[in-house]
Amino acid sequence: MHSTLLAFDIGTSGLKASLVDENLNIIRNVTTTYPTHHYPDGGCEQEAADWWMSAVRAMMMLRELAPEYVKRVDAIGVSGHMLGCLPMDSEGQTLRPAMIHADTRALAISNALRARYGRDYFYEICGNVLSPASTLCKTLWLKEHEPELYARTVRILQSKDYLVYRLTGHMDTTDMSDASHGLLMNLRTRQYDLDMFRNVGVDAEKFPEIRTSCELAGYLSEEAAGCLGLRTGIPVSVGGGDGACANIGAGVAKPGDFYLSLGTTAWIAGQMEEPFIDPQHRVFHIYTLDGHGCNVFGTEQCAGRRWSCLTWLRPARSILPRRRSRRARAASSTCRISRANAPRSLTRRRRASSSE
Repeated sequence: MHSTLLAFDIGTSGLKASLVDENLNIIRNVTTTYPTHHYPDGGCEQEAADWWMSAVRAMMMLRELAPEYVKRVDAIGVSGHMLGCLPMDSEGQTLRPAMIHADTRALAISNALRARYGRDYFYEICGNVLSPASTLCKTLWLKEHEPELYARTVRILQSKDYLVYRLTGHMDTTDMSDASHGLLMNLRTRQYDLDMFRNVGVDAEKFPEIRTSCELAGYLSEEAAGCLGLRTGIPVSVGGGDGACANIGAGVAKPGDFYLSLGTTAWIAGQMEEPFIDPQHRVFHIYTLDGHGCNVFGTEQCAGRRWSCLTWLRPARSILPRRRSRRARAASSTCRISRANAPRSLTRRRRASSSE
């Protein structure tokens, strides 16, 4: 009998569950959604319980759509959005909603750390620019603004770590991709940087053990198996952050492999054997799933907007002065966009301008 793999991916707007065969062909996949809560002070949160209930709902759907394959599940893998901060108590209960990647409440803390230690200090250790989105800054925000809750925290988890905990009953693992991207891990030692933690005032013991994504975190517990309609004892991997998993999905699996993603946000990413510490801080790092190298990313956050500006250039020429600079003529010559592709409102405006 052929084996089936079950993969969960916690996204910003929903959870995807996929059944995959031995040749990595997708047999069935489903998506369930949950809300994200936004606050005026820059807060952006999700309830961890929603991630788990989405996994339960997704398995109900898969059992209906492909029951024969669900019975063959032999391993479970997990990925999830990164740069989170979910505090857990000693009883395995969440202490508050998860601060997700879009949460920017730690901006003042990020600025204070930069003023005190400089930009290079964190980048040279972690290979990433100090940011309020980082798990490091979110943890410090938690310590400063919710000190009693912080004192009760025994683990700070990422989204995929929480799902692994609900699957296995253990909340003692995270992986290198999440630890490195969250500004927690020294890229050279591949462990938490204890000197940095002491300097900024973060308690290292509140974070789970760093392992590679491919290792086993544990086995499906009886309670989780009952909720998901699976058999007890299925191996569950440590899992990885979605950024690192996306690289593998794009075929970047060994040093020297690169890929380019174009959209509203664009980036070029590739795997290297060693970190690339850029003096100008133009690239960032996410460790590979197997721990044998570094994924190096260079991003353009407004790529889509820049293209949109070019697409608007030709229709807008009709309302510009006839006399243009050499730079303007060069720009318009490189962007030959037909009237048919222009926004209708601007096409009508151009016709109206011509008739006047």
